[in-house]
Amino acid sequence: MCLFSDWESAASKALSKENFDYVQEAAGDELTSKDNRSDLDRCKIIPRILRGIAGVDTSTSVLGMNLPSPIMLAPVGGQELFDAGGELSVAKASSRLGIPMVVSTVSSYSLESISSQLGNTDGIFQLYMFNDDEFNRSLVERAENSGYKSIIFTVDGPTIGRRPRSIKNGFSNEGHTSGNMFGKNNEKALGKQLKLKCDISWSDVDKLREWTSLPVVLKGIVSPLDATEAMDRGVDGIVVSNHGGRQLDGAISSISALGTINRATKGEITILLDGGIRSGSDILKALCLGADAVLIGRLYVYALSVAGSKGVEKALVDLLSDLQISMLNSGISSVKEADPSYITGPA
Repeated sequence: MCLFSDWESAASKALSKENFDYVQEAAGDELTSKDNRSDLDRCKIIPRILRGIAGVDTSTSVLGMNLPSPIMLAPVGGQELFDAGGELSVAKASSRLGIPMVVSTVSSYSLESISSQLGNTDGIFQLYMFNDDEFNRSLVERAENSGYKSIIFTVDGPTIGRRPRSIKNGFSNEGHTSGNMFGKNNEKALGKQLKLKCDISWSDVDKLREWTSLPVVLKGIVSPLDATEAMDRGVDGIVVSNHGGRQLDGAISSISALGTINRATKGEITILLDGGIRSGSDILKALCLGADAVLIGRLYVYALSVAGSKGVEKALVDLLSDLQISMLNSGISSVKEADPSYITGPA
């Protein structure tokens, strides 16, 4: 297997219908999820020739981390639904390849146990805010104490999107997402009836910056107005993302939002992107339009479902190889050279 579609097809056979639909689904009629792909496909690379390039350099620096490539693993909750080792299996693959893993608040295993499997590879903690600031702050402190390099605060989820497939399937991930649901004294925070905070605001961003000296990144930005607001408030980075189309159907695609946001922020803030990334050429398109790195989700979850940690490793090795080939055939020797002159399309 070497293509996204190969892993997706194999995962559809390896997983129950309910669990497979949970990974693949999106909100409503899934139009935004489809747009994430179709808008990427409509962006076309303009290769440059006779550049005298014999090899390429995929290394980059993002948020103070020196990385072998502009690829990161997106936060996905409840990964024991797909493999008994869940996030631990993914962390082992991440460690072997040096690819940063973003660990979800709603992981199956604790952020501490996942960090222990990352070795020297950088980990990033994804934060959901709950209706208890003491608990929220404890999550941030635990991430700091466990060596995570930055905090990605998901800001596009005041409520879970209406996802018809899970509704029809009667799906629930309850019991698979509570790896971090305890406080400083190891008491179960579930007893506090924690709920996601629906009314998050810029004051919560300011509060988070007071809680930690780690870089703070906001995930779920698709408006240039929000991007510049984040920049003005001293946020270190943003993730241009519509949550894989899982929150608001009809929202703008990630790749379509990227170019406008890049122009508005003028390179003064770190920009990551997720949504629809399946291949090396997809990554290259995102880099050309202004992303510093991309996050992938469904690809590695499918690979995890099919072949565990080794499957994740193979899928990522193939993706990196595809990026290298795409760069070479586009006349781009380094990710730092990627710019809008190499791209055309709706973005």
